[in-house]
Amino acid sequence: MFNEIRPASCAIVQGNPRTMYDRAIYHLLSTWLNIASGKLSYDTPVFYPQLTAAQTVGEAVAEIEGLIIRRQDLERAKDIADAINNGWALDC
Repeated sequence: MFNEIRPASCAIVQGNPRTMYDRAIYHLLSTWLNIASGKLSYDTPVFYPQLTAAQTVGEAVAEIEGLIIRRQDLERAKDIADAINNGWALDC
């Protein structure tokens, strides 16, 4: 996945995300950083049926990545990542 979005990721880090694709990647990067820092785990329970059927952060990340790669429903991908990053979708 990372090789797919690396060019966009670098551009986003250096400036403001402008398109919905950029915003989705921006929020996904934030989720990855939260996982890498130990603030989240792939096993952290998720409950946000309005946006996703995922039951864990790992499942949600896989869904977000798939939406971004296919460039489908990018706003939902952004919203799922945003909800996880802000704790709204965490079931703990």
